Order: sequence, then structure tokens, then C-alpha cells
Amino acid sequence: MPCQYATNLVVQHTEHEFIISFFRASPPIMLEPLEEAKARALELGKVRAECVARIVVAPGRMPEFVEVLQQNLARYKLSMTED
Repeated sequence: MPCQYATNLVVQHTEHEFIISFFRASPPIMLEPLEEAKARALELGKVRAECVARIVVAPGRMPEFVEVLQQNLARYKLSMTED
């Protein structure tokens, strides 16, 4: 199964489902001096993000998924402080 890198996500819900959309934003590389890069960034106005995955979860399963994510985040933070 291919893996996708996501830089952003959006969570929406209806009465019957949670919809989690993962996006990858690819801002342009700016190698010019800082002031020129700022000016070019303002000219761009926006950076498009491509939806790389969308997952639909039943409301009854969502608390379990959130708990698993919280546990893994806590373990990650703990491992970062041990180094």
C-alpha cells in the first residue's frame, strides 16, 4: 500500500460519520534573499494543498481512534525528552 505524506488535515462530521481528509501542501522553494522571498510569497497569495487520503469513520469508533492517537503522541513526547 502506498504511503502519503500529509502536512495538513481537516476533520468534518455528519450525524452518521467522521470524515478525515489528509492534505499535502507543496510550497515553492524560495532561494532568493529574505525580503525578495517575502515579496514573492505575498504575490503568490496561496499555496494549493492536494488531498492525498480521505478516511470515513463511524462515530462509535471515533473515541477509540482518538485515544490511540493520544497514547501514541504521549509516547512520542516521552521518547523525545529521554534523548
